[in-house]
Amino acid sequence: MRKRFSYLLVVLLSLSISWGLFPSQIKAEQEEEDLEVSYPLELEDTVGRTVKLAEEPKTVVSLGPNMTELIYAIGAGDRLIGRTDYCDYPAEVAEVKSIGSLMEPNLELIAELAPDLVLASTHVSDEVVDKLEELEIPVLMLYDSEHLDGLANLIDILGQALNLPAAATNLKTVVFDRINDVREASKELEEKLSVYYLVGFGESGEYTAGGNTFINDIIEAAGGQNVASDLEGWSYSLEDLLEADPDLILIPGWAEESFGKEKPYSELTAVKEGQVLVVDENIFSRQGPRNAEAVELLYDELFRLNVEELSEETSYPLTYTDSLAREVEIAAKPQRVISLGPNLTELMYALEADDRLVGRTDYCDYPEDALAVDSVGSLMEPNLELITELAPDLVIASTHVSEEIMDKLDELKIPVIMLYDEERLSGLSQIILDLGHILNVNTEAKLLEHNCSSRIQRAARRVERLAAPTLYYVVGFGEYGEFTAGGNTFLSDILETAGAKNVAEDLEGWNYSLEELIESDPDIILLPTWTAESFGQEAPYSELSAVKNANLIVVDDNIFSRQGPRNADAVELVTKIVIDFQDGQLDEDYQATEEDNEQLKDAA
Repeated sequence: MRKRFSYLLVVLLSLSISWGLFPSQIKAEQEEEDLEVSYPLELEDTVGRTVKLAEEPKTVVSLGPNMTELIYAIGAGDRLIGRTDYCDYPAEVAEVKSIGSLMEPNLELIAELAPDLVLASTHVSDEVVDKLEELEIPVLMLYDSEHLDGLANLIDILGQALNLPAAATNLKTVVFDRINDVREASKELEEKLSVYYLVGFGESGEYTAGGNTFINDIIEAAGGQNVASDLEGWSYSLEDLLEADPDLILIPGWAEESFGKEKPYSELTAVKEGQVLVVDENIFSRQGPRNAEAVELLYDELFRLNVEELSEETSYPLTYTDSLAREVEIAAKPQRVISLGPNLTELMYALEADDRLVGRTDYCDYPEDALAVDSVGSLMEPNLELITELAPDLVIASTHVSEEIMDKLDELKIPVIMLYDEERLSGLSQIILDLGHILNVNTEAKLLEHNCSSRIQRAARRVERLAAPTLYYVVGFGEYGEFTAGGNTFLSDILETAGAKNVAEDLEGWNYSLEELIESDPDIILLPTWTAESFGQEAPYSELSAVKNANLIVVDDNIFSRQGPRNADAVELVTKIVIDFQDGQLDEDYQATEEDNEQLKDAA
């Protein structure tokens, strides 16, 4: 058994914690009068009760963890004045007063808080509801639906109750766009794998999510087949589990040290093959906005299992047509590779083929382990003698390598493949898959491509309903001229995919003008580290609105300028910047700290 923490999962979890899973667009302005709710208001809750609200609730007590998550996701966290001991997400809810347990909330504490509205979920008894109504406190019952799509109804009712209908509509859109993206992508899975969701096991019996539960819908939306889909409710049997013998088993954290250690569970194929995935049960068992995260997480795992089972080996000799339309013959699987491009070096490490890397340029500085590999000189003028001494069976080269160097390597009978940066961000996928094919790491390449493209797509979903701030990316400035990323560059694609409007989108290439920069007056300016202390110190740069408003963001330019796996980091970073800009809370520096990097490395 393992606790699987892919780099993708680590990043997604860290981002959902540090940014909030659903961004500021959920706090939608009530721009259209017809969206406003009129009070007094009568609402029918999910158990058919009619609840009367005299006026818009300004103070709310939540008696359900999923209700608490929904309150924050819809942008009403500031109204929450009471919650249960089990309401633990998001982190800031810890500052809200607890009114006791799910099953037995303290009615005296609730009465003291005098809320305008109490939101109740599954575990609240009729007795508690009756006593609250005797205290003339309105109680809205929002029970979990049997179906994942029933979440939309919970969001709608909550939006009406709190006079946030536009925010409710936006939240539904964000959540279900993400879920539907996965539903569509999962249709491409070649094999529909069987999944078992563990709720309980052992002496007390076997418990799982039956076909009439929204957890079943999560499994199916992700492209899996719930082995208990014929079950109604939660009580299963050990015999049925052993007979089903699922391909993948999902278990909560509390079962990690015990499940599968003894027979008969240890005889399950998923246990034997390590296909037991430890998950945060709350994103599955609480019907709320984080169900989208559960669908994505499960799909990623099912995708991995499909790829690992069905990937093919590269056949050699291989003839590859490179970015210069040259046909290069590769006799056998390359064992000694020299990289003449920093992005290609990063790719070799990301593809777990770094054990074959015998040479790199001075600029190939990431990951840190690459610095231990022999250098063959600069990007523009690599040392051919050093390359020859290293006896590579393949050289992979990128943008800056000249034709003269190419010709000399050809004369030395050293195969050289040119993998140039594409003009579009989408070209990253092909570079990853091509290099994976060349090196015969096809499984790793497919997983890496999925990792990057999924992260980019999911980040873009977060901001697609936000107004795009104008943004300028500094490549160079000052006496030698203004340089930025034009609209025909993958760097521009990074900015626009992440929800920003590149002020130089009409530019082809990199050469801009100071007059155009002053006229465009961008909302945000991204600065590489080498410009951090100098840009904006003098006129006319100091007159730019982004400088005056302290909207200068220092970034690691390598994650933007090198077309490789870290472009996904760049998209996620700009997405966060766009969201924070809309919230009016930009930080000065969005570069990951060394501690952040170490935490990600340890977790991965």
